[in-house]
Amino acid sequence: MKTIVINLEDGINAKRILEAVRLLKGVEKATIATDEELENISMLKAMKVARKTPKVSKDEVLKALK
Repeated sequence: MKTIVINLEDGINAKRILEAVRLLKGVEKATIATDEELENISMLKAMKVARKTPKVSKDEVLKALK
């Protein structure tokens, strides 16, 4: 599954565009996301990437924070 984000100008009827997108072949789900939902998605992706990195010691973390 791929995610596409479309930023619309103020005053644009998002619901009409959403209805048109839903009619496209291959579209499984189309919704209007809030800024908070987009932040949560970004955070989840960052955590997924972080899980693949090697663990470091507490001392190394504290040293990097100085």
